[in-house]
Amino acid sequence: MSFLFGGKQKTPEELLKEHKRSIDRSVREMDREVVKLQAQEKKLMIEIKKSMKESPQLAVAQIKAKDVVRTRNMISKFTIMKSHMQSISLRLQTVKSTQAMQEAMKGAAKAMARMNAQTDLQGLNKILNDFQKENDIMLTKQEQMDEGLDEMFAADNEEGKIDDLVGQVLAEIGIETQLPGAKAGPVRVAEAEPAKDADVDDLDARLAHLKNNARGRHCRTNPPQLANTSTAGSLRPPPN
Repeated sequence: MSFLFGGKQKTPEELLKEHKRSIDRSVREMDREVVKLQAQEKKLMIEIKKSMKESPQLAVAQIKAKDVVRTRNMISKFTIMKSHMQSISLRLQTVKSTQAMQEAMKGAAKAMARMNAQTDLQGLNKILNDFQKENDIMLTKQEQMDEGLDEMFAADNEEGKIDDLVGQVLAEIGIETQLPGAKAGPVRVAEAEPAKDADVDDLDARLAHLKNNARGRHCRTNPPQLANTSTAGSLRPPPN
């Protein structure tokens, strides 16, 4: 009501902070009251036990027990009120967060609207087309430069060097010749002489030896038929 008397009207944010601060203060006061009531409850219970041990008086014990019950009821009420106050504080915090989000969305919407108003679609399309054109030109120039560099740094006698390398390899394996692009030099082709294979010769020798042995055994086993006939004729008795 201060604004009715010339005071400054508070904003909703200030009102939320003020009410939240008041609620937090009330919660702290309730916590202190609960601690006091719990201490009073313990004190009453001790007095009841002490009075019953020294001089048992049922009426005094009932009165103190009644105070204990009331104290416990007050503790329960303060606990319930504290829970309600904390719930209200959470509601205020939720409202504050919602308002902050609303303000943020409002500011973002304004910024987006200004950016969209400043953006020219036709100009954007022109920028994209110009970028594509310049990019193509740059790629073409890069390809031409690469080709020129390759031709510039290429070896002048590359084919001759290749022929020399091939001739060197052929010479190492026993064949020497002059390739068209190689350096000038004696033209000589070394023909490889036919070399006998030692394994083949050994096999031929073994086969010949086996054939000779087979012929010898055949002659000893089957003598000539003419010799058998003459022998049989000489043993035949003369005719009477």
